[in-house]
Parts: sequence; structure tokens; C-alpha cells
Amino acid sequence: MLKKILIGLKTFIFLGGLYSCSHSEPLNMQAHYFGSNPSQIIWLQIPGLHEEHLAMLRFAYGSLKQRSAFESALCLGKAWNYNLTELRSGAIYGPISQINSKREIKGNCEDFSRPAVWNFFQDRGYKVTLFEVGANKKSSLIRSGSCKVEAGKKPFLQGVTYFSMGKAPARSKFFHHTETRELLPGTYYDRSCQKGACFSSVTQNIEFSFRRSGGSKGRSFVLIRDFRFVNALKHKNIIKAKEVLFSLEQMLKRTLKKNDLDKTLVLVSAPGGRPIEFPLKGVDWELFERNGSKIIYKRDSLIGTVFAWGSRSENFCGIYEETDIGKRLMTPREVIYSKKSFF
Repeated sequence: MLKKILIGLKTFIFLGGLYSCSHSEPLNMQAHYFGSNPSQIIWLQIPGLHEEHLAMLRFAYGSLKQRSAFESALCLGKAWNYNLTELRSGAIYGPISQINSKREIKGNCEDFSRPAVWNFFQDRGYKVTLFEVGANKKSSLIRSGSCKVEAGKKPFLQGVTYFSMGKAPARSKFFHHTETRELLPGTYYDRSCQKGACFSSVTQNIEFSFRRSGGSKGRSFVLIRDFRFVNALKHKNIIKAKEVLFSLEQMLKRTLKKNDLDKTLVLVSAPGGRPIEFPLKGVDWELFERNGSKIIYKRDSLIGTVFAWGSRSENFCGIYEETDIGKRLMTPREVIYSKKSFF
């Protein structure tokens, strides 16, 4: 009798352990596996985006029942967008704080004294690919390459395959979205952008980045940094902002459709959200749709939005510091293990 009880107890503990590691429960009224480990992480940073901007998508559809890809998120979180030097870390410094969990971003080489979160995943066989568009000298991570590396540390972008649509300095390496040659880790500039306007589209280059992202056992970490939206808002070009938002929504929709969300985490973070006061009446909204008038631009929000889908998306519900986003990519055990190295 005692033997049967012990066997039953062991079975219960074993099954309970499996349940606690990964189990299915509803999340936002959708089936979701809690505690699963993503083999792919796709992270899109859209500085300047605010959740109310989604009205530009929703009210442009033929039916109010139609929802944008953003609205299908399993989790919607809010991340405080400030640091120790400025009350609003904004669209330039906020994205860096999210990447390396550093609270004090000053716009100098000290910004890169702490390793990026992708280092943790590199150590576990993930191939890291970065794509950047619309960044300037302050916001681009490429500026880390001119910083002196302290003894015992490695360069911020070491082992990263970095694709940029910016202007290339002398003696740079280039890429084109149609090529198939092997590209080793390093920084590459879009060849089509070096003589004025780019001939390749952002969508083509993002798809190219996805194709080049496979690591060992299919593990990949892809970070897309798109500053076009916030640039349009800064210049009060709402027509351009809408165009960029529509293209990003289409890209997000394709990403969610193509990937197995039981094995993939898709994350969209929006540091430095810039709210807009939209028109109150239908007539004014028509003018807004036509030429971008009848709106009021506001200063950066103190809290940004985070959207999450797929594996481990449950970690991104709630309100937290933007410096905690890196931790939320990991399990609690992994956070404890990596504190000395990363946090």
C-alpha cells in the first residue's frame, strides 16, 4: 500500500513539474502556452508610437469590426520611459535603455558600458541580426563602434550581423536584398542607399534580414529598429507617419502569420511615444485624413507601450521599467543566473 502511495506521489510531482514548466491556459481570450522557451525572438522597436495612433489604422478600414495586427496582441504592457539624466528618455535614449537595461543614457560611450541583452542569447546559440532604418548619429547603435572597449569586455556589437539603410563611411561593407552570398557578423550598409534615395524598400530589407537570421538549431534573435515614424512626427508630417504605420502593420501581420507562435516571441516596443490629439468631429477627421490638419502634437509620453505575441508573451503584461524588458525576455531562473553579467 505504501509503495503504491509513493508511486502515485512521484507521478503527481512529475506531472506537476511538467505543468509548471509549460502549460496551456487562456491569455487575452486566446489559447496560450505559459512558460515556453522561444527558439526565435523577433523584436521591433518603433520609437514615437503611441497606442492611440492605432486610430489611424482602425478608422481607415472599411469596417469598424476589422482590427489591426497590433490589436491582436496577447499582452499589452506599459514601460516607464525615463532615465537618471532626463525625465523623458525619449525616442533616442529609450531604445538603448531597453536593450542593455542601463538607466543612465547620456549620448556618449558610457551608454555601451553594459552589455546588450542579446549577449545572453548569443551564449545559448542564438544568431543575432539587427536591422536599422531612419536612425541618426545619436540614435544609431553603430556609434558604439567608435568607443574604446574596456579590458575584459567585448565590443557592444560583437558577433552581431548589422544591416543599416544609412549612409556608409569609407571602407564599409555592403549588402543588397537580392544577394545570397554568406555574410559573416559585422556591419553592412544597403548598397542602394549610397547615391541619394534608397532603391530597395524597407520591407525588402527586413525580409532579407529575416532570411539571414537562422542560428544553431534554428535559434535566432532579430531586432528591427525603425525611426521613420518618429521622424515623421517630429516634422509634423502626419501623411508620412500614416504611410509608415500602415507598412509596419503589414509587416507585423506577415510576421505573425509566417512564424509558429508556440516557438516564437514577437515583441513590439514603442519608447518615447508622442501622443496626438485627434479631431473631435467627422468633418475635421476628413480634413485630417486628407492633409493631416486639425490635430495637436504633444510632447513625449512618460510611459511607452509594449505589444507581445507568442512564446513567453505573458511576461510583457503589466507596468514595468523600460530597463526591465531585457529581463522579461528570460525566465526568472535565467535572470538570477545572468545578474552578474547583464543586470
